[in-house]
This record gives sequence, C-alpha cells and structure tokens, in this order.
Amino acid sequence: MMFTICNALAVRAMPHQPLGAKAGGLSGLATHQAKKIQASAQFSLQASAKPAKLQQGIALLESLIAILIFSMGIIAVAGLQGYMIKGAAEAKNRTDASFIAQRRISMMWANPANLADFAEADADVAELPSGTRGTVITNAATGDVTVTVKWKAPGGSAHQYVAKALITGCNISCT
Repeated sequence: MMFTICNALAVRAMPHQPLGAKAGGLSGLATHQAKKIQASAQFSLQASAKPAKLQQGIALLESLIAILIFSMGIIAVAGLQGYMIKGAAEAKNRTDASFIAQRRISMMWANPANLADFAEADADVAELPSGTRGTVITNAATGDVTVTVKWKAPGGSAHQYVAKALITGCNISCT
C-alpha cells in the first residue's frame, strides 16, 4: 500500500484520534510512516528556525566587508593622486625649462651681431628648483648655439632640456 504525505497530514488533522491509532483505514505501517513524516516535519521546522538565529550578524558582516572594499578603493585613489601631483610638477618644470631656453634664444635673435656676449656657464635660474642655464656658442660665424637648462626637484632625479638654434643674419638691420 502506497502512503503519501497527504495521508500523513490527514492523520495529523484528526485531533480526536491518537497518532498511533488507525485513521481512515490506514494500516500500522502507514501509521508508523506518518509518525516519521511528522517527526521530520517538526525537525525541518526546528532546522529552519536555527539559521535565522545564526544569520543575525550577517548584515553587519556584509556591511563591514563593503566598507573594507570601499576603503581600499579610496586609498588607491589617494595614492594615484600623489603620482598625478608629482607628474604635474615634473611637466611644469619641463615647460618652464623650455620657456627659459626659448627666451634665451629669442634674446639672441634680437641681437645676432653680439652672439659672443650671450655665452654663459651654469647661470642660476630662479624659476626652477636647483636650476641652472648654460649657453654655448658653438660657431659664432654660422650662429650655431646651444642652450641647456638643468634642474633637480627635491627628492627627484636630475633633468635637463637642450635647445639648439641656428641664428644667422640680421632680421632688422645690422649697423
């Protein structure tokens, strides 16, 4: 004889008969199986109640892990910010060095007859950290000049910018 869960529930639903008694023509084996099902149903109700107690701190744990991951992201962004500031400072120094060299060359273009007067070695440059400028007149007859700007940022390595120009003839009038 096949016994289904519906029969076990029917046995449980009859409050006037004890669980062990025959109900609705059920055999002793069916009654025994009904007891097993009832016991397992009570166990499953108890088992489902336990995880609720075990999961009481899960929301707090999940939020702490989320805060940890978010904090690591913020720290990474702060580290990148430091590298970006350093890179921007280096770019500014390179731009300033280029401007200083080009300004020196433009002064030579304004007075090409006196190129020898512009020669200098390691002149201090206030616009750059530990900055110096050197102007070398390679050949005064052809107007070949080289301007070298050197600097060293605090805690950084030494850098240099070299500009070469060929200054020939008089642009306005040479007298």
